[in-house]
Amino acid sequence: MTDSIEEKTPAQKAQEAGLAIEEAPEVITPVDYHHLLDVPHSVVKKPRRFKWVGNLMFVCLLFGLGIWLSSQLRFFVAEDVVSENTESTISPTPFLFASPTVAAGEINKTQTVTVSAIGSLLHSVTYQLPQSILLPVCDGATCPSSGTNLFGGTRFTAAARGKGERLPDFRGAILTDANGKEFTMRQTRVGGKDVYEYIGDFVGRTGGGYQFTKMRGVLVPVTDTVSVEFNHFSPAGVVSDFAADDRVFDQIISSVKLPATEK
Repeated sequence: MTDSIEEKTPAQKAQEAGLAIEEAPEVITPVDYHHLLDVPHSVVKKPRRFKWVGNLMFVCLLFGLGIWLSSQLRFFVAEDVVSENTESTISPTPFLFASPTVAAGEINKTQTVTVSAIGSLLHSVTYQLPQSILLPVCDGATCPSSGTNLFGGTRFTAAARGKGERLPDFRGAILTDANGKEFTMRQTRVGGKDVYEYIGDFVGRTGGGYQFTKMRGVLVPVTDTVSVEFNHFSPAGVVSDFAADDRVFDQIISSVKLPATEK
């Protein structure tokens, strides 16, 4: 049996010869992480173009449908608002201010009316009203004035004023309504008579509690201390023809008959 001869490596030979050994760096083999984690490989799919295009078309369709529905709804709502506003602007005439109806020719048919007064002198003052107009009635508990409605819807009143009557004679004073608003006053002639005329083209209130939007009146002197007042006015909230009734008012004033007085 032969002895085996062990062959020395270069490193052993170098060590025996006293040479330094330079160690080589360790080479690290790259690790396959996909293999270690065992993550299955999935294919990333690209989004399809037709899908977002379809969504966009659907949104546009809904938007257009919403606009059309809103326009139709606004049309019907607008009709309701206009009809409500039209009805509200025409105020119903209360029965208190109901205007009389008159047939052709009846306006010339008259009735004689006596002024409501305390004193016998003013109680004998008369005037003519168209026959189709209702006779005046007292405007208050003490009957300071009496009134009725003319054809155009204005309110006509007559009142005795002065010494011994319920109302004072306002000649020589500034006439105001119940709220203190001043009337425009002047001396003039109506129906051949010298009168004191006053006009109020404002929203005011009468002594009887009626609210008006326009008023015209005259004070017909009988003596130095007593007189008779006539006026007509448009009640607030009532549609009236003031100009037409103003002509009837002038006819009434021209028909006033005063009692004979001592000069």
